Amino acid sequence: MLLAESFWELHRDHNPDITFPEVFWYGTSTRNVRIESWWGQLTKGATADWKKYFRTLQQENLFQEDKLEDMIAILYTYMPIIRAKLHQFVENWNNHKIRKQSNRPNLPTGEPYYNYYFPPDGVNNYEQIPFLNTIESIRDKKLKNSYTNEYYDHDSYLPNSTMDYCARMLSKGDLPANGVQYEDIMPDGRKTHFVMYTFLKAYLGRHIQKGNQNPVLSLLLKPREVSSIRGRGAAHLVAEFPDENLPDITDNELSQEEDSDWE
Repeated sequence: MLLAESFWELHRDHNPDITFPEVFWYGTSTRNVRIESWWGQLTKGATADWKKYFRTLQQENLFQEDKLEDMIAILYTYMPIIRAKLHQFVENWNNHKIRKQSNRPNLPTGEPYYNYYFPPDGVNNYEQIPFLNTIESIRDKKLKNSYTNEYYDHDSYLPNSTMDYCARMLSKGDLPANGVQYEDIMPDGRKTHFVMYTFLKAYLGRHIQKGNQNPVLSLLLKPREVSSIRGRGAAHLVAEFPDENLPDITDNELSQEEDSDWE
């Protein structure tokens, strides 16, 4: 609904009388052959192995969606890796060559990237520049958290305080806090990403069991969730705590956690 309503508002800048059904259609993706074909390519080329991997974590009781520590650990560990894989897939796709089809001569040929940014002569440009005040209105109405007075960041996947806490714990455990690739291997032969995930899962769980204080670990609120809590006192969901309040852990504690949980 956020996307649909915003899309309609942008269209009305240039055509005030345009109706909602003229700019946005609801329906199942199975009725859209092109998008179904794209999902198939994406699954085959980038996401099928990940789906299998996450199912394995569930089957081995290494991930439960209703556990906060599991959700935080899986987002922190795997979101950057998956994003990098998807970006590479999109880059490859946009630079692949579309061949001529004798039975469909009307279809464009060439590489999608160059067709979009450097279209051949005779191609119409249907670009419409949105009004700045409309963009600001959409941001304020749909993407602003009235409690924190901050805009929702679509690139973020965890609150800053939770991200910082995860990075500190990994650093204390002599594990990389970022920049990990799927192929990276630990000296003992284990996958680096798996060691990171299980380490965070165990340590976050202990922090939460002790009361989840200083910092309060949480997931990000979605825009619609932000709207639904206005005036309902959800301070515990967005609270930030200063760095100096983070609890310390010793190398001995870390080694005990690793010995008991990652053998």
